[in-house]
Amino acid sequence: MNKILLTTIFAGALCVMSPALAQNARPFVVPELTSWQGGKGNFVPSGRIIVQDRAFTAAARSFLQDYSTLLGKNLTIVSGKPQKGDFVFAKAGFAPASKTDTLGTEGYHLNIADHITLTATHPTGAFWGTRTLLQLSEQTQSHSIPQGVTADRPQYALRGFMIDAGRKYIPMNYLHQLVNERFEGSSDWLFIGVDPDGALMFRTAQHLRPAREYIRMVPLKSPEGMAEVVQKSVENRQWFEGMLNPQLRIHQGGRVYFQSDYFVKRPVETNASLLREIKDKRFYLFVFVKQRNPIPDYPPKSITGLGSGYVGTEQGLTFRAGLRYDKKIQFYDFVRNGDKFEAELVEVYDTLLRTTRYVSRHLHPEGRVTGLKAEIWDAK
Repeated sequence: MNKILLTTIFAGALCVMSPALAQNARPFVVPELTSWQGGKGNFVPSGRIIVQDRAFTAAARSFLQDYSTLLGKNLTIVSGKPQKGDFVFAKAGFAPASKTDTLGTEGYHLNIADHITLTATHPTGAFWGTRTLLQLSEQTQSHSIPQGVTADRPQYALRGFMIDAGRKYIPMNYLHQLVNERFEGSSDWLFIGVDPDGALMFRTAQHLRPAREYIRMVPLKSPEGMAEVVQKSVENRQWFEGMLNPQLRIHQGGRVYFQSDYFVKRPVETNASLLREIKDKRFYLFVFVKQRNPIPDYPPKSITGLGSGYVGTEQGLTFRAGLRYDKKIQFYDFVRNGDKFEAELVEVYDTLLRTTRYVSRHLHPEGRVTGLKAEIWDAK
C-alpha cells in the first residue's frame, strides 16, 4: 500500500514539474528575419513540393535542385492537396495568413506548420523565400525546421557585402565556398575591392586603372571539371612565360597599328628590374623601339609599349588591365592557337552602359566583325 501511494505521489510531482512546450525561438538566418512568431514543434520534410501557381514553378525547381545539391536529399514536384511534410508554393491570397499589402515584389510569407506554405506576390519573393528555407533546412541532420510564421522582405533594394582583398589575402576557394555553399542569404551581388597598392592594380604604359571587378560565378558540373579548367589555365600561362622573346602585333587587314620589336627578356643587368616585374607581378610590357641606343646592350633612348598584368585562362590568356592601343582598341582575352595567342575584336552593344564596345570574338561570336586582330608569338 505504501509503495503504491509513494509511486502515485512521485508521478504526480513529475506532472507538476514538467514544463509545457516552449515556443520556438527566432531561427538564425542571414539576413535576419524581419518578423517571427514562434510555434511549437518542428516541420519534418516529406520530400514533396506542391506548386499552386505556375508563376512560381521556376522558383520551386530552383529550390528542388539547390536542396539536392546542399543536403543530398531529393524533392519531387507533385499535384494534389497539401499533406504533412510538404513544401507548398502559393501566390499571396491562397493562404489566409499572407500579408499581400506589405510583401512587395521581393517579400514572402512562410507559414511553417505540419506543412510549409510559402506565399509571395511575385516570383522574386518566392525565390528569396527558398533561400531562407535552405538555410533553415541545413541546421539539423534530419533537415527539420522549427514551426512558426514569418513575413519577411528586404529593407534595401541593393543588398550585398564587400570584400577588401587589398589588405588581406583572400583565397579563391573561399570565394567559391561563399557563393556556392554559404551564399544562400537574400543578397544579390558580391563586390571585390582592392587597395591601390595591391596586386590587382595594374600599370600600363599609358593608363592606371583600379582593378575593380564584378565577378559572376557559376557552379561547375564536377570537381574534375574544375581541375581541368585549372590545369589548362596553368598550362597556358606557363606556355606564355616560357616564350623566350614574346612579341605583339595589332593590325586591321594590311594596316599595322602596333608591332613590338624589343627583346625584353634579354639577360642583361639593365633589364634586371623589368625581369623582376615580369616574374613577381606577372606583368608583361611589349616594347617598340622608337630610338635605339648606339651603345650595345644599353636600353633604347626612346620606346613605347603596351603592357598589363596577365593570368592564364582555359582558352588562353587574359590581360587584366588590357593591352590598350587607344580608348577603343583594347585587347583583353586571347585564345591559344598552337604556339601563338590570338585575339579578334568584335563590336557588341552593352545594355548596361548603353553603348557599343569591343570584345574578343571567342567570348561573343554574335558580335559585329571589325577586322581588328592581335597576335602574340615567340620571336626566338
